[in-house]
Amino acid sequence: MARLRLRYSEVRRRFTLTAGVHVSALGSPHVTAEFVVDTGTGRSALSHATAADLGVDIGRLRTVPTGGVTAIEERPVLPGVTLRLVGEDVVRVPLDYVLVLTDLRRKGKAGRGGAPVRRAAALSAPSLFGLDALARLRGRLDIDMAKEEGWIAWG
Repeated sequence: MARLRLRYSEVRRRFTLTAGVHVSALGSPHVTAEFVVDTGTGRSALSHATAADLGVDIGRLRTVPTGGVTAIEERPVLPGVTLRLVGEDVVRVPLDYVLVLTDLRRKGKAGRGGAPVRRAAALSAPSLFGLDALARLRGRLDIDMAKEEGWIAWG
């Protein structure tokens, strides 16, 4: 059985992995992206920045209603994405589609006249490695929070 060691961020209290990303239908370049391992999401997602690095015109993608933490929102969908994981073995994980997460903007305190003021910086939504990718990999997620270690195993 092959394994990929996950990285743990003590500050953000989450596990991440690095994967190669490719969209063959676009003839896109292979890019490397960091993914948050998210067992709460059924569908993997790319950050806006990763989609842009792949040359994706996000405005031309079809959208689907997607349930989030606070509401159901329309999210762009990118078909035919392949993730490449490199651990003790190299494995390609073809996904029918992934969501593309747009950057979030925070509203600042009310300005003059009570109108909200937008802060200059956007909050970048991270790429997410979801349960769909783990299932397609036929993988297993092993997490030991006491040791702050995690692995994805497959094969």
